[in-house]
Amino acid sequence: MTQRAAKHAGYATRSIGARIARTKGDGHMRGTLWRALRILRSTTVGELMAVAEQDNKKSVQRFLQILARAGFVRARHGNRGRHEPTTYVLVRNSGPACPSVLQRGAVVYDHNTEQEYRIDGTE
Repeated sequence: MTQRAAKHAGYATRSIGARIARTKGDGHMRGTLWRALRILRSTTVGELMAVAEQDNKKSVQRFLQILARAGFVRARHGNRGRHEPTTYVLVRNSGPACPSVLQRGAVVYDHNTEQEYRIDGTE
């Protein structure tokens, strides 16, 4: 896909070392979730789905889990006996660009700081 075709298909491309990371445009679900998360700072899956107007709960949960494993959010588990949901708190608000998941989920690349974060939390 050429750079011109990439733009028209709703993709933005960015060169990262020897590879090119393809990220979705601003209207993509993860971009919308990231903007809502930056506004809310602390949220549950249900609240984030409502604010970002998303209806795929598993995708929202997966994105928050990836961000938690990379150190962007911290999960605080609610009281299971009272059926309280897990609260996710944004701890690394690096900027407006949504982090991208690279290498089949092994690395999260932050476009704002141009740093890679391994899913296990190491840099």
